[in-house]
Amino acid sequence: MGLMDNFDQQFMAFHDKSIGLSWIHLIANVSALGGEVPDTQQGAIFELLSPQVVIPTATFPDPIIESLGSAEAIDSMRKNFFKSEPFLDWGYSYNERIFAKEGIDQIQWVVTRLRRDVFTKSATISLLDPKAKGDHIPCVALIDFKIRSGSLCIHSFLRSSDVVKKFYADAACILEIGRMVAGQINISDIDMIFSIASAHIYLKDAKAAHRILLSAQEMVPFSVIDGLCRLQTLLDP
Repeated sequence: MGLMDNFDQQFMAFHDKSIGLSWIHLIANVSALGGEVPDTQQGAIFELLSPQVVIPTATFPDPIIESLGSAEAIDSMRKNFFKSEPFLDWGYSYNERIFAKEGIDQIQWVVTRLRRDVFTKSATISLLDPKAKGDHIPCVALIDFKIRSGSLCIHSFLRSSDVVKKFYADAACILEIGRMVAGQINISDIDMIFSIASAHIYLKDAKAAHRILLSAQEMVPFSVIDGLCRLQTLLDP
């Protein structure tokens, strides 16, 4: 079976009321439905192609993430988004690509466009830089801002998302950026959309994913049992 033969089966949208619910929904569905794909860096992954995550009136902090996520992961991602020094061994940070890309503060550029035309379709920024040296390509590739129905709609394209360890940290930081924009254009509500080209779980993180889903069963309004069962097959001796 080729890619396009099962693409419709894999494509899905999650409409959840919080970043935490979306995080658990992604882990459960990637675990249950993801195809196993070799990964040159970390062995193998379960991968779900092109899910879309919709979070109306997003908020943070989030009780599910406070209970089951990692404060250290969020702190680390905040350094990436909001500190100018290079992150890890990448040679750059998201902050550099967002707030100082070729000398341009892209967030202020977005604010200017939204103020000039409240219905603009072009308040869109990119974190990609094909001229950059190094092997790391930003997982958060593009962020789009629109004012619709009185809300600021932030649509982020992620070329890749480690849904166990990274999705909720990226989402929290993007929401923080959205609040910077919303505060300058006098908007209070922020709706978030994420289009993820490769939503994945590293098989080496199967135990962590299983622990999260097991703990989340009583906290979410949907079933996670299929994901738990598939992960259990990896953990059984």
